[in-house]
Amino acid sequence: MPTAPATPDLTREQFLAGVRASGVLTDRQFDKLTGTLTVFQKSARDVAEFLVTGDWLTRFQAELLMHGKTDGFLLGPYVVQEYITRTASGRAYKAIHRTMNRAVAVLVLKQELTTGEGVREAIRVQARAAARLAHPNLLTLLDVNTAGARMYLVHEYVDGGDVAAVVRQGGPLSVPRACEFVRQAALGLQHAHDKQTPHGRLGPAAVLVGRPGGNGPEGKPVVKVCGLGLGDLAGTDQPTEYAAPELTADPTPTAAADLFALGGVFSLLLTGRPPHPAAPLKALRADVPAPLLAVAEALLNPNPACRPASTADVANALAAFASDDSAFIDFTLPDPGSHSAPAISGGLTTLPVGIPLPVTPPAQPERSPFADLEVEDAEEVAEDDTPVSGQAVYTPVHTVRRKRPTKRRGTRARKRDGRLAFWLGVIGAGVVLAAAAAALAVLAAVVRS
Repeated sequence: MPTAPATPDLTREQFLAGVRASGVLTDRQFDKLTGTLTVFQKSARDVAEFLVTGDWLTRFQAELLMHGKTDGFLLGPYVVQEYITRTASGRAYKAIHRTMNRAVAVLVLKQELTTGEGVREAIRVQARAAARLAHPNLLTLLDVNTAGARMYLVHEYVDGGDVAAVVRQGGPLSVPRACEFVRQAALGLQHAHDKQTPHGRLGPAAVLVGRPGGNGPEGKPVVKVCGLGLGDLAGTDQPTEYAAPELTADPTPTAAADLFALGGVFSLLLTGRPPHPAAPLKALRADVPAPLLAVAEALLNPNPACRPASTADVANALAAFASDDSAFIDFTLPDPGSHSAPAISGGLTTLPVGIPLPVTPPAQPERSPFADLEVEDAEEVAEDDTPVSGQAVYTPVHTVRRKRPTKRRGTRARKRDGRLAFWLGVIGAGVVLAAAAAALAVLAAVVRS
């Protein structure tokens, strides 16, 4: 297995020069940052840890800068913050729109998928069609753009994970929660079906769940289906267990095939395993009410004509059993395992240091931002999924907050000085009282004599 390259022996000054050259911070931010550093940050590693602790840099950015990488952090107005995952169509990163300060997911497409202006225009047409889908339960496509020889798609960012990861972490869901997740997914799919846009690749990796308190209504978990209308660019593949039988003869995506796949996702949420004809739902989960068993069995019916008429009907049937409570969902997830790939906008944030970012040299704008990235070499290095710095592969990601270490440190210092002054005052008062008592004792002795 490939290993990450050795860390160059950077000095403090070299590391700071790399931070400035990377463009991760604006000139104003960089000047403000250097004013907060003290003599205690002596080495490059000390400075990196200080910047990560203060939210000036993400761990991902700091690790790459410590390895001497200063290119590839900028894609147009987007500042790359974290690595999410590698998909069949490219690599996904979490980024921040510098002007709007909005978190997004950026999918950088493989170069061989974007060769030729005709191909690029076809991708733009496909992306524009996908962008017309606007629903709270669909992942919104925000932008499609180019960077040299590559194209990239920009989606809204979901702070959470796909449903397969949720099940791996906590096991099968409660019946009300499973119904709520499938109900939301069904509503999103119905909007797409109304626009004559079936998914065709629906599976657990295409159903994302946002963290409670994130972008859900009233702080509740929100479910978003991703990959609609993007075909091969969707970034997710459909496992065979979730593919409708009729797709074997005709792979054309249909709403009926999406219904079958939705039934498979429902089965996974309730049992913790993909659907299988030899292990029906009622044999694996005894507490599922009979009406819900009927819905699940209808969705997984091999005959498309025997499935529900629409995903709207599924959502209506599940509404009476669903619960959208905001109980905690743990997204600090373990290794993804073998059943589903992480979706392109989930909260996966750790990158093996050896995976290169797209290269964007600011001094040569006419040169391809990806000219130094060999796709074959990158794919080989990407096989190494060893986390850096001992982090778990799935790590919660939060919106960047520019903390102010100087003010926070000054406040602590003032509090510490205040406590010291208080106790010095107490001691001084005690000394004065003792001296006064001694003087009174001497005076009393003189009077008696």
